Amino acid sequence: NASKRALTGFGKMLWHTIRKKPWRYDGYGCYCGFGGKGDPVDDLDRCCFHHDNCYHDIQKSEICPFEAGVYVMPYTTEENKPTKCKPASYYRGYGECRSALCECDAVATECFKRSDFNEKYKKYSRNKC
Repeated sequence: NASKRALTGFGKMLWHTIRKKPWRYDGYGCYCGFGGKGDPVDDLDRCCFHHDNCYHDIQKSEICPFEAGVYVMPYTTEENKPTKCKPASYYRGYGECRSALCECDAVATECFKRSDFNEKYKKYSRNKC
């Protein structure tokens, strides 16, 4: 679906913004990676929870057709400044969708930037959630 393909853009944004490999976060806590349930275990997991909800809200709004979930580098980064997404008018087709997905990713990336990675929540058992 659109949100799974958009994660490619999110991974690149994480790498360019905080210089962390995106797969490091897969399976972190109750919400980082695909799916999620229960209560977030910490601030970083809360970032993933809000990111999931942001994607969900976009899908519910129906601004994204099935095939529109991929965007390629639609943002700019500068050291010590928040990520800036391109406006909807930047895109050729599905601009509102792509811009909205980018905004979800940018907010999550800034959240990741200010949240600590706790090793005890890496590859966390979702049965505990």
